[in-house]
Amino acid sequence: MTDFTRCTATELADLYRTGSASPVTVVEQVLAKIERLNPVLNAFCFTDPDTTLSQARASAQRWQQRQPLGLLDGVPVSIKDSILTQGWPTRYASRSTDPDQDWSEDAPVVSALREAGAIFVGKTTMCEFGLTNCNSNSVLYGSVPNPWNLEYSPG
Repeated sequence: MTDFTRCTATELADLYRTGSASPVTVVEQVLAKIERLNPVLNAFCFTDPDTTLSQARASAQRWQQRQPLGLLDGVPVSIKDSILTQGWPTRYASRSTDPDQDWSEDAPVVSALREAGAIFVGKTTMCEFGLTNCNSNSVLYGSVPNPWNLEYSPG
């Protein structure tokens, strides 16, 4: 079985165009990989598999009808926890943000990705308010090790 999690966006678009892969299959692999690795890497602070799979099904239907929204239609993307994403909390990795506030806006980059059909797989962990001296450690989410050497920080 092909590991679609290692494909580039361009490769995925080509696979979707030819019918060699479906956004649903790709997203299922991505979500499985997040579920398997996130307990060790702590890279994602938020995932919403139901919404992600719903986006993938809608993308698959567009590709089947040969009406993709753009080259990113069906491409899984992650969003940093500092970027507003409608329906998902944006905590800036800080306990000072209210997780229950109204998350009804998209940042411009998220709007552009959404309009292009990109599939959101989750929000990624970060240093509190994006501070560069936190060594990839957040009081809200904890530390994030380098995936290639767990003894080091990715920063």
